[in-house]
Amino acid sequence: MGWLLVFQSVLSFAAAAVENCIEIEECPRMDGEKFSFRLWKGDLCEAAAYLKREKGLCSIYAYMAATNGIAGGYSPLLIAFFRTAPGDAGSACPTTWPAFRASGSKVGCRS
Repeated sequence: MGWLLVFQSVLSFAAAAVENCIEIEECPRMDGEKFSFRLWKGDLCEAAAYLKREKGLCSIYAYMAATNGIAGGYSPLLIAFFRTAPGDAGSACPTTWPAFRASGSKVGCRS
């Protein structure tokens, strides 16, 4: 486990070094204007056009939106189910369910 953390540290350092070498010339977008919905809408349309051209990035964002939405959506349902469970399961839910999820993720199960 220790070598894994060392490996992650090396990769993080390498990523930071590469990102530090990125040079980009930024121009002011607002040209002294204050915020307006016209500028906001233009930025939004520009981002949508960029994602239309970049199919891979669009797929990654769609995947992340779906999986995060599902992951965040089923937790309240499970809590409601276990709170109404017969016996002592309802009172133990706030402490046992996160422990079961954490231990399951440690052994490789998906939660």
